[in-house]
Amino acid sequence: MMNRAFWTRGRLAAALVVGLALAGGLGWYLVAGRGPAAAERTVLERMLDGWTRWNSVAGEAVVLFIDETGQQQGFRERFIVQKPFMARFEVLDYDGEVVQGVWMTDGVTTYFFRPGQGYREDDLPQHLDEKEERLPRTWRALPRGQEVQHPFQAAIPSPVAQFVFPLQFVRKDAQVHYRLEEEATLLDRPVWILTIVDGDIEERLWVDQQTGVVLRYVQLVKGQPRVRYEVLLFVVDEPWDPVWFAPKEGQSVE
Repeated sequence: MMNRAFWTRGRLAAALVVGLALAGGLGWYLVAGRGPAAAERTVLERMLDGWTRWNSVAGEAVVLFIDETGQQQGFRERFIVQKPFMARFEVLDYDGEVVQGVWMTDGVTTYFFRPGQGYREDDLPQHLDEKEERLPRTWRALPRGQEVQHPFQAAIPSPVAQFVFPLQFVRKDAQVHYRLEEEATLLDRPVWILTIVDGDIEERLWVDQQTGVVLRYVQLVKGQPRVRYEVLLFVVDEPWDPVWFAPKEGQSVE
């Protein structure tokens, strides 16, 4: 269903060798010891604190992996995240026709379902609210040289959750360069288009200006695309009934 080893770095590793000469005389804004410019910092701080600006987000997204030979493997995922700490991630084949698995939590218990196998039950990690309160929400508060991960995102076994809670893309590191390309509209929502370069890795993110959620993402390695991600449908602050976050009555749970 997905290359799990690829995602275990805590942040999506991405790619393009930046050979780089600076187009149009625009430079990269993060250079030894100097932080990003004001425009870039606005985007980065929305990625850090965006989770405080919505009560629920939901949508449908597609993820496509491309290996060095050009072979492609993808899947489609429907997601709902609702405070406090409720979520549903439903994985389908790329065409959206066959359900391959469902992971959900009601805020206390997690349930994982695969067709023909019933639900496997486990406990959601405790003290997520306390860990959440300790998260940095500004560039100044961000620890240098460390990746920061939202504790709820860390509990969700889906790469899509990393785009809902994109804190780990923001790093205070002299080797990481940020450039705001432009503002645009995606899914009728205003977004920032941000490029991140880390050594020979380049990522481009379309960041929703209200929520900080990444609605589109492209990863390149040495100039070659490796991952493409795009949200096809996105809904903010719609209330979701608790029935979405637990098995239906009578369904078998291990």
